[in-house]
Amino acid sequence: MRVTKIGIFLAFLFGTSELSAQNVTFNNQVVRIFQQHCQTCHRPGNIAPFSLMTYSEARQHAFEIRNAVMSGEMPPWKPVNAHGVFQGERSLSDQEIDTLSQWAMAGAPEGVPGDVPEPLSFPQTWQSGEPDIVTQPTEPYTIPSGSDDIYRCFPISVNANSDLYVRGYELLPGNRKIVHHIILFLDERGESARLDDADPGPGYTCFGGVGFTSVAGALGAWAPGMSPQMFPLGTGMRIAKGARIVMQVHYSTHEAAQAPLDPDLTRVGIYLSPTPLQ
Repeated sequence: MRVTKIGIFLAFLFGTSELSAQNVTFNNQVVRIFQQHCQTCHRPGNIAPFSLMTYSEARQHAFEIRNAVMSGEMPPWKPVNAHGVFQGERSLSDQEIDTLSQWAMAGAPEGVPGDVPEPLSFPQTWQSGEPDIVTQPTEPYTIPSGSDDIYRCFPISVNANSDLYVRGYELLPGNRKIVHHIILFLDERGESARLDDADPGPGYTCFGGVGFTSVAGALGAWAPGMSPQMFPLGTGMRIAKGARIVMQVHYSTHEAAQAPLDPDLTRVGIYLSPTPLQ
């Protein structure tokens, strides 16, 4: 009788696991994980190497996805679990990783059409409303043919007649296929203008830094998937009268050999505080 009970238990255990794996489909679970954690980068027109918006796009990468999430390579998130809570966390839960693994191992089934949720939309507009200041380089930048990764700095004037107090900012890349990340620095002495004048074309080459040591600080940064950044209530950043923003852009040109690349004209949106901030 004891053997019979163990046999029944094992049959139930493995039968339940098999049923669970069979029930995991793109339409009922997998696409919801992609919507929450992946599609801000993995969508048409963005820098990720493939889109995860539709079943046909995701199915052909099922085992790549499984390997990437099981190794921790994706989503890109460096902090180790159980060492604090971080704003904007992107990590997957163990259950989500197991779901994606089961889906791949089961042959990446699509599922019932009625289970699929409404697709997400990604409008190219300011997520936090119209900024108080919108500024950008004076002209678009085109990646030279055959170039490797490029770091380019663009001095940008904010035309401030007095000190500005920034409570938040947002960046809208002009060509998301090639913009890998952006850092905003502050130049209060006009040194970036000198470097810009000495380099042909929009901006100047600036691998490893902005090219001068008297940087007045960093205003912020952007990477794929980031939301608008608002500073804690009552705090912010000061842009001194006459200062320039130096926008350092890392362009990743892994698609340069496949097709001509559209130029980039990234915009910076600044949200101001009506009163001085700490």
